[in-house]
Amino acid sequence: MRQLNLSKRLFWIIAFCVLCANTLIVFFLYHQAENLAQMRAYSKAKTLQDYFTSMRYVYHQQFLESGIDLNDSTIGFLPAHASSHISEEFLKRSTQGIRINNVSDRPRNPINQADALETNAITYFNQNSDKNESIALIKEGDKEFFFFASPLRIQAYCLVCHGQKSEVLPYIANRYENAYGYKLNEVRGLTSIKIPKNILFDEVFSFFWKEVLFSSLVMFFLLVLMYIAIQELTKRDVEQKKELEGLVIERTKTLVQKSAELEKAYVHQKHLYSVLRTVADSNQILITTQTLEELLYETALCLFANDSFAHVKIALYENGALHVKESRGFDEEHEINAMEEAVFSNGGFRIITRASEDVPESCQETMRRHHVSEAYVTALKSDRFTLTALGVLSICTTIPEGFSSEERSMIEELAGDIGFAINSFMQKESILKLSYYDSLTHLANKALLIEQMRLCIATNKLNVLFGALLFMDLDNFKSINDLKGHETGDKLLVMMAQRLESYTKENNSIARFGGDEFALLLPNLGNVLEEAAKRAEAIALQILLATKEPFIIDGHPFYMTVSIGIGLFDGNESAEELLSHADSAMYTAKSDGRNTIRFFDPYIQKVMEEKSSMLQQLRDAIDSKQFLLYYQPQVDQNAHVIGVEALIRLKKATGELIPPGQFIPLCEESGLIVPLGQWILREAMMQVKRWEKDAQKSQWRVSINVSTKQFEREDFVHVVESVLNETAIEPSLIRLELTESLLIGDSAKALVKIEALKTLGVSLSVDDFGTGYSSLQYLKHLNVDELKIDQSFIRDFLTDRSDALIVETIISIGKNFNMEVIAEGVESEEQFERLKAMGCHYFQGYFFGKPTPPENLYM
Repeated sequence: MRQLNLSKRLFWIIAFCVLCANTLIVFFLYHQAENLAQMRAYSKAKTLQDYFTSMRYVYHQQFLESGIDLNDSTIGFLPAHASSHISEEFLKRSTQGIRINNVSDRPRNPINQADALETNAITYFNQNSDKNESIALIKEGDKEFFFFASPLRIQAYCLVCHGQKSEVLPYIANRYENAYGYKLNEVRGLTSIKIPKNILFDEVFSFFWKEVLFSSLVMFFLLVLMYIAIQELTKRDVEQKKELEGLVIERTKTLVQKSAELEKAYVHQKHLYSVLRTVADSNQILITTQTLEELLYETALCLFANDSFAHVKIALYENGALHVKESRGFDEEHEINAMEEAVFSNGGFRIITRASEDVPESCQETMRRHHVSEAYVTALKSDRFTLTALGVLSICTTIPEGFSSEERSMIEELAGDIGFAINSFMQKESILKLSYYDSLTHLANKALLIEQMRLCIATNKLNVLFGALLFMDLDNFKSINDLKGHETGDKLLVMMAQRLESYTKENNSIARFGGDEFALLLPNLGNVLEEAAKRAEAIALQILLATKEPFIIDGHPFYMTVSIGIGLFDGNESAEELLSHADSAMYTAKSDGRNTIRFFDPYIQKVMEEKSSMLQQLRDAIDSKQFLLYYQPQVDQNAHVIGVEALIRLKKATGELIPPGQFIPLCEESGLIVPLGQWILREAMMQVKRWEKDAQKSQWRVSINVSTKQFEREDFVHVVESVLNETAIEPSLIRLELTESLLIGDSAKALVKIEALKTLGVSLSVDDFGTGYSSLQYLKHLNVDELKIDQSFIRDFLTDRSDALIVETIISIGKNFNMEVIAEGVESEEQFERLKAMGCHYFQGYFFGKPTPPENLYM
């Protein structure tokens, strides 16, 4: 009874605690409901504000770009005028009583006049330029509402209507007398949103009280069940309990004994089943696999799936030595040990335990490190009677008792089957090597296609028919291999082959020439040259479109394009000539921008030959150090030199200087830009080292251009660090100029490299800013020091208002992001003075000095 009383007391204590906890939860949920209502008010207001601001911005841009003359008929297109009517219409249509307006303390339209609450908000945002929104619960009389305000700050394009009255659009100045003289970032007005409190609170608190009621009922129900359970305890009989306990103890002993016996039998049966399952799965693999690689991979995977096997390794004899083909477990160890060499040389098998003798120390160390209890090493043979082994199968276990007899028999049986299958695949592969098909895509290879071309050429000559050879090369395929690995690249090639196979109808032949090159032979396109060309072009266009469809590999889409060269033939060409024509046309398509089609042209062939010659000359120039670095001064507002930009020149044997525009594109295309870029990096830093003893030049910063291919290399940061260590110069004297395109490709990887470069101490510049992507979305994440205004904007900005607005915008962006801004291509004093007036601090161009050898630089 005492135990019962204790249980009841415990029940009331628990009940009291549960009630207290439930009360605290109710209060907490109430507070959370209030917060949720305010959060929903903010979310609703923010969504409305974004939409309303976007609509007003589009109105504004459309109005400015349309050039519509403002009069009483077109006043409705004016953004501020239209937004007031939209606000009135929104209030009429809104069933929730939400008000949204664009208001101002100096409105041109009386409807847009700010009330006292909104006027105070405008004053607040003028005093706090870093604040861009506010929300507060306002009570006016018996009404409460959330008041959300966001400032409308003057942007560069706003000044055409709200700048100095003498400079705004004529029809604005003629119509309105006020709201002029605003400056950039000044608050013109604000977006005002008023949301009644009750539309949010009623819904939230309705849900809140339902939850409170439900949780209270659940709590009461659980307490009742607990009380009933305690009451049931009173029905127990103490004497029966003792007898029951004795009976339970006796039966438990019996059950434990039987359970141990059953467990032992179950483990043995499970082990036998595992052995049989592994044998069955392995035999199925031997039957179904199509290639040797698939056989080895699937077999190793199947064996490793057996819980008894901690390590599975399959090694084959190739090129005079054993090579590991598949390894599972032990960190995928890929080394051949002495015991495996011995078993391969002597044949048979070897069982190795920790107590085995004549085991090399390296093998013993491996067994100790991975807690191996037994290793089974057996030779792989084509059949049991042959003396020559094909390789070795090694399997290890960490089970203390080692392999069972069933497992040893299974390993030996499987080794024989695997060896037989390997020998079959090797024989098949030997035959395939002599055949005419590509092993990856199973398309015809070059040899087979050339034979088909010769037959087709002879047939067309006899029948006076035209045909065509389409030579295709995937654009930028190397980047797939470099970034995603060759496995992904191979999958893409296979998928490309499958798409091309749809064009092998009738007598057409598709082939893979190796790498990412494919060819399609169209033997019969009619007896009229123009018609044949049209048909070939139509098929090529279909291939272009088919290639643009995304390649889905491992759940990720890859977008590719293809360059296609077309060589037409009528039977008077050899197969080699036709192939050369189509190949030449393909390279013309590459040079013309890729993702296009070109027919063979003898003139283009000559250009390609000259291009090949030029490429060889550039390789020789790198080896013979014919490249030179010239330097162009960079100055401040006082025209004092603060640094230089390193610019590459090529000096021919005749002494003639070749500008970079004639050879840099070819270097980029061929990949020579990487070694050339490394030479520029080292030479420029060595020049900084030479200037260390010059009182003025030792303070100059040297800007060095970095190509996209150079920056994308994995070792780029290491190369910069190595040259800095080699030259022992101050890193802050080096500024690397990066293009916008390399910053938006793989932005995550680019940001990591940028941070690594900043850690080295060098500064960074975005070159030709404004000509590429120019997105604030990526710019705000970049830890760069300088924006360089492209000279294409500087050239005409004195007379072209669009260029002037772009220059002003870039300077403003630089200030807002705390970056230096340098203008390149400054060629006159008028440009210099105008840029200074706009707020630009650094300059570069012919007005201050042309690129010149380092010894000719002056202060």
